[in-house]
Amino acid sequence: MGKWYYEGDGKELFSHTPSYKKMEEPHATVHEMALKTVSCATHQDCLIEKNQNMIVKNMSSMEQSSKELFVLLDAMVEEANPEIIRSK
Repeated sequence: MGKWYYEGDGKELFSHTPSYKKMEEPHATVHEMALKTVSCATHQDCLIEKNQNMIVKNMSSMEQSSKELFVLLDAMVEEANPEIIRSK
């Protein structure tokens, strides 16, 4: 998604929309939480209680940010194509 957002069709077709600009933060959160979670797997200490709680917290944060991205993607498409939305 980052390549699409920063240099691909996403930037070209949607960077003028308000929702496009809002996507960066939740996208970064998904990556950040994934990297934090993978870290415990590489150190093989995911099973200790402290890390189990961290994994659940990180996954919840990733899920929430992912949901936010899908809402923003829908809004972005609508913002970029108001004539299509009006014809429904």
